[in-house]
Amino acid sequence: MNTFLRRINGAMALNAQVYEEVEADGAANLQAMGVVLLAAAAAAVGVRGLGASATALPTFLVLAILAWPAWAMLTFQIGARLLPTRETNSNVGELLRTLGFAAAPGIFRVVAVVPALSRPVFALTTVWMLAEYRLRCGLNGCLRGASRRPRRRAHACHRTIEGRSGALRPKAPKGMMAINNIGGNDRG
Repeated sequence: MNTFLRRINGAMALNAQVYEEVEADGAANLQAMGVVLLAAAAAAVGVRGLGASATALPTFLVLAILAWPAWAMLTFQIGARLLPTRETNSNVGELLRTLGFAAAPGIFRVVAVVPALSRPVFALTTVWMLAEYRLRCGLNGCLRGASRRPRRRAHACHRTIEGRSGALRPKAPKGMMAINNIGGNDRG
């Protein structure tokens, strides 16, 4: 449970390390689904501030469970099949996990149950969730390997190597040496 809460907090803070951890952890699918369900439940409660009925909760939960994998598949099809680059290396599972955690700000939608706060809370959390998606899971995120933080180990959708200086460089194609290879120690 501690890891789950830490990951939710890290996702809300746009912590790249948390997204990379979730992306690489194949066992985090249930955690990602938990985030999606928490965000959907919070939205169902919050929409009451806009005058919705109490029956909104089951509807929101069903829609979230259907929309989450559909969105991951659409993102995968566009990024990995229609607009791939040489660096594109992803799978639907990675996208499900990162998109699931990108829904974390939606948990704050429960505050929208207060009628005066409903519209601003929904607007703010929607922008926040879209920013998370764009920065961490969008076409320039996991599908294209655009991580901005150095890592010791490259994950499935971020194929890079780290030089002695700690700088992150694209992995050299097979049979070619990495650019600026210090000391001739090529791991590419």
